[in-house]
Amino acid sequence: MRVADVPVPTFGPREVLVRNAASGVCYHDHLIRAGVMKRGITFPLILGHEGAGTVDAVGEAVRSLKPGARVACTQWTENCGLCRFCRTNIYGRICRLASVANSVS
Repeated sequence: MRVADVPVPTFGPREVLVRNAASGVCYHDHLIRAGVMKRGITFPLILGHEGAGTVDAVGEAVRSLKPGARVACTQWTENCGLCRFCRTNIYGRICRLASVANSVS
């Protein structure tokens, strides 16, 4: 494992580019790196799926965040902010599953 600067990734109209200030690397990341959790993951890979930072840019369809906003990324989820789970803040119930983007490619 190493710390490295990587090229700024491209992002889609409903995605947000975050400049990480902090990121946790946990046992889950260890399992990925050890090859125990395969899930179609390829290397090289940026480990750490719990992060916090500042929004650098937003896709054209993003309305709820602006560049400069301070954010924390939740683990493996994407929330719409509109469904009953998001509106009532029921932790652990998510409207749809997605992966926090962490691939170099």
